[in-house]
Amino acid sequence: MNEYNLERELPSDTASERALLGTALLNSRIPDEMAGLDPGDFFLDSHRRILSVMQAMQEEQEPIGIVFLTQRLMARKELEAIGGAGYLADLTTGVLPSSAVPHYIQRVRNKALARRAIHASEAISAAAYEGSESVDRLIQQAQDSFLRLALESSAGDADMFEDIADFCAGPDREPDWLIEGLIERGSNGIVAADPKGMKSLTTAYMAACLGLGLPWLQLTVKQRVKVALVSREDNPETTKRRLKHIVSGLGANVEELRGWVHVNSKKQSPSMMLDNPKEVANLIRCIKRWGSEVVIFDVLNKLHVQDENDNTKLRMIMNQIDRVQAETGAQACVLHHLNKGDTGQSITRRLRGAGAIAGFAEWIVGIEVEDEASKVRCMKFETKAGSSLEPIYYRVSGDKDKGPTYFNVVHAAGEPEPEPKRRWEK
Repeated sequence: MNEYNLERELPSDTASERALLGTALLNSRIPDEMAGLDPGDFFLDSHRRILSVMQAMQEEQEPIGIVFLTQRLMARKELEAIGGAGYLADLTTGVLPSSAVPHYIQRVRNKALARRAIHASEAISAAAYEGSESVDRLIQQAQDSFLRLALESSAGDADMFEDIADFCAGPDREPDWLIEGLIERGSNGIVAADPKGMKSLTTAYMAACLGLGLPWLQLTVKQRVKVALVSREDNPETTKRRLKHIVSGLGANVEELRGWVHVNSKKQSPSMMLDNPKEVANLIRCIKRWGSEVVIFDVLNKLHVQDENDNTKLRMIMNQIDRVQAETGAQACVLHHLNKGDTGQSITRRLRGAGAIAGFAEWIVGIEVEDEASKVRCMKFETKAGSSLEPIYYRVSGDKDKGPTYFNVVHAAGEPEPEPKRRWEK
């Protein structure tokens, strides 16, 4: 086993730091590319102090030159701390061409990230030696620390803006609907329900309709869609019966969905946690393998161990779902709960937990119990892509243990609307 030398110097590139500071001095301004640099990215304390003063001067639109910089450092009683006026003069012995500045910035940033990774690891190691934290807590702290580093590392220097004329150029693209008027291709959303709202059953029905290309209740499915159903709340046998009965109620056979709908339950993997990087990486690999276009997560609170009322913690979980979409191209449908007793408010306001959940969604479906005796549910919609849809009232019928399960839209007169044929059948 290799022994780690605790006396080793931390990673740094002080020559690149000097070159960047010298370039700013000779140009009398900080290059635009350096705007994203933080003084903490520099290794030497003297360099951190100099950059901090330079940034303050540029903020105040004061020219950055040796004379002015020296005066400002003297006023702050920091001139001697950075090595005196002679050190500032030495910085100007070389200047970088503008094309080289981004490369030197990246070198400085890489060393800064390496130091932060070391500091994070040392903090976790110290806590592990002390035994003051549980193993689960230590693992969570490590995941949080390195996720922040990963996000920092992915932040690029490319121009984040585009001229409005270029942004608006070209014809408008018509929405590419998966479910017309509700779910646009590439958009993430939430299905939330009251207790006993049948959200899992109704969303399993969505998965079958997408896979078969059949309307979901009254809403048109444009074409067959490949779906991955991550079912973590219910017993695998319950999910199995549910899917068989739903597909039978649609007049189809599960073999017709082979290659179109894939299921993950506790039978396929005992654990599937969005705050476990290894399990998320495996999820991404499987979604890519099957070519899934929609991933249904049932249900959010079974897929992590974070406090859903902590906006920072929950945002990290939603970021993992965003990561799944970014790396696979599959959009997400997340099942969640509605707060009890908040009827009359919008679905968004009724979502349980922190605001990061609502901020994640481009469309939200809320399911409320309209009449428990007749098993009538009311489905309400909120979308960003189009005008709000009218609520849909529907009834679920059939024996939950055997035989087909039927979803029938209920008209004002109380008569159910018959299910249409498959779109591809003549």
